[in-house]
Amino acid sequence: MSHPSKAKGDRWERELVRFLRDSGFPQAARLRQTGEADEGDLTIGSPLWALEAKDDKSLSPWAMAEQAEREARNAGKPFGVAVRKSPRRSTSEATVVMTMGTWLRMVRYCEQLENGMME
Repeated sequence: MSHPSKAKGDRWERELVRFLRDSGFPQAARLRQTGEADEGDLTIGSPLWALEAKDDKSLSPWAMAEQAEREARNAGKPFGVAVRKSPRRSTSEATVVMTMGTWLRMVRYCEQLENGMME
C-alpha cells in the first residue's frame, strides 16, 4: 500500500491530466519519475513546458517554483511551472507558480511570436 501523501499526489496528477485533456491538450500524461533527474510530473505534449503537480500545503511557493525550474532544466525545456491544488476549489482554480525568470522568458517568447520573429 502506498503512503497517504503519495496517493494524494497521484490523485492530483490524474485529476490534472483529465482536466488538461478536457481543456484541449489530448497528449497530457503523467511522466515516469526518475529521481534526481526528474523532468516534471506531467507533460502536455509540448517541447516548452515542464509541469510539477503539487498537493501539499506545507511547501512554499518558492520551493515549488524552484523544483519546477530544476525539472524543466532536466527536461531541456524553457518553462517550468508548479500547479498547486487549491483546497475546496475546482481544478481550473489551481494556482500556477513560477519564478520571475520563467515569467520573463515566457513574456519574451510571446512578444517574439507577436512580432513574427518565430515560426
